[in-house]
Amino acid sequence: MAELVQGKVKVEIDTSANETPDWTNIPGVTSASYSGGAPRETDATDFDTPEGETETLYGAKPNPPLTFQMHLEPGNTTQELLFTAYHAGTIQTVRLKAKTKSTTFTGRVQIGEEHSVDGKMTSSVSILPQSAAKRETVTP
Repeated sequence: MAELVQGKVKVEIDTSANETPDWTNIPGVTSASYSGGAPRETDATDFDTPEGETETLYGAKPNPPLTFQMHLEPGNTTQELLFTAYHAGTIQTVRLKAKTKSTTFTGRVQIGEEHSVDGKMTSSVSILPQSAAKRETVTP
C-alpha cells in the first residue's frame, strides 16, 4: 500500500567533528531521489555471436548520486554547510531517511540555485558518492 511521505522522509547532514555521526535535518527539502545503480554493461559481441543478437558482460555497479531539491533559505546554517562543502571541495556525509530505513552517502557536493521572478528560491543538490551508499535500519 502506498504511503504519503510528508513528515516521514528526511534528508540529514552529519554535523559532527568526530567519527560518531550527529544527524541534522536539512530544512526545506521537497523531493529526494536515489536510483540505486545498475551494473555497467560492456558490449562483448563478436563474430561468433548469433546474427541479430548482442552479447554483454556485466561489470561493477557505479555509485549513483543522491539528488534532492530544497526551498532555499539564504543564511540558514544547515543549508550553508552544503554550499561551504561545495565551494571547498570537501567530502560530506548525508543520509536519506525514510521512517526506519536510511541510505547514507559520503562524497562531494554539487549544488545549484534557481531563481525566477514569480517563483520561490530553490536549490538542486547532488551528493556524488566516493563509494557505495550504505543502507541500514534506524530508529524513527
